[in-house]
Amino acid sequence: MAEDGRHGPSFTMVPNAIIHDSSLTCEERGTLILLMSYGDDIFPGRQTVAAKLNVSRATVDRIKQRLKERGYLTWERRGTKKAERGVRTCSR
Repeated sequence: MAEDGRHGPSFTMVPNAIIHDSSLTCEERGTLILLMSYGDDIFPGRQTVAAKLNVSRATVDRIKQRLKERGYLTWERRGTKKAERGVRTCSR
């Protein structure tokens, strides 16, 4: 499998549930796919996500909240330092 040197494999496998869920907006689907591209143990900051998706940080916050409400995203706070916060998982 080819590596791109930044995020591991140079492709991301997307579950059919995400592809075919008609309740997801394009922004929500794109956000999920972007987050999945980072792997299971890495959560990029909202500024990074906003820049990659060309949206505001407030939009990223709204999308993450909607994905959490739909059961696609969960997170928990860990640690007290900013760098230790924001563990996420994509489900489904």
